[in-house]
Amino acid sequence: MTEDLELSLYAALNGIGVAYNERAEFFDEQPRALAVARKQHARWLRGYHQNTAYRRKLFKSGIREKRVGKIEMACAMIPIIVPVACAITYLVLTVALGIAGLIMDGSGTVPAFMSAFIVLLSAYGFFVVYFGAVVLSSRRRIGLTTRNALCAAFMNPFFFALFIPCYFVYFFKKNVRWDPIDHTVNTDTTSAG
Repeated sequence: MTEDLELSLYAALNGIGVAYNERAEFFDEQPRALAVARKQHARWLRGYHQNTAYRRKLFKSGIREKRVGKIEMACAMIPIIVPVACAITYLVLTVALGIAGLIMDGSGTVPAFMSAFIVLLSAYGFFVVYFGAVVLSSRRRIGLTTRNALCAAFMNPFFFALFIPCYFVYFFKKNVRWDPIDHTVNTDTTSAG
């Protein structure tokens, strides 16, 4: 994922055209253990931030050349990051105010915690609907039953929530290694089976 982003930013910076093939598909094998997934997320975050210099150059180039596409690509994650950061900040402040209210005199605690719960539930519901629409629309093409597609839609928000603790790992652990993901299928292309 990191290399794809770097290559895309390099191509956009240097005027290299890219074609989109809507029929192209690539299925990678996902980590089977939570610890491996956390390491993978930390690597992705490190790689994303390591590409900041490319994004900065691309943004300046887009401004200079008045090319909205370059500016949009340089800011690709901002539409996702800003509302998520705002929601997390809101939740932290709401819980902190609830705790402060509990310590002081107990007033305002229930509304503060209910507000935090409603925000979490709303975010979860939004992501279930979003991922549900994506997965259900492509379930036949990728060979999922309706039951498995719905299960994926309900579990996907938890998968993405794993990025939050990975940000802390990214900021405090400087040496994030790449560990290969164990494959559960035969990857030998020379055998007949």
